[in-house]
Amino acid sequence: MSVRYYQPDDFKWIKEISSHIWDGQDYLPRKINQFHKDPNSHPLVVELDGRIVSVGNMRFIRDDLVWLEAIRTHPDARGKGYARSISVRHLEIARELGA
Repeated sequence: MSVRYYQPDDFKWIKEISSHIWDGQDYLPRKINQFHKDPNSHPLVVELDGRIVSVGNMRFIRDDLVWLEAIRTHPDARGKGYARSISVRHLEIARELGA
């Protein structure tokens, strides 16, 4: 398992995860590439055996304040701590950057 930054090649996995959210009407596929391009955002994924199983974004609201959003885990991978791993890494990044 690795926690890393989202890359556009991961998009197919984001669509798969999001197809299980809000009856397939999740906003994340429309926003994830915007998060990727936004210097105030830090979209992370959990990769497991070549597959993205969890995703989440952290966005700086101001220099010392962050917002965690769009945290999702594929139903087959829930309950294993993947979203927690993303949140922990986000908090580490926030501290490193002064929030």
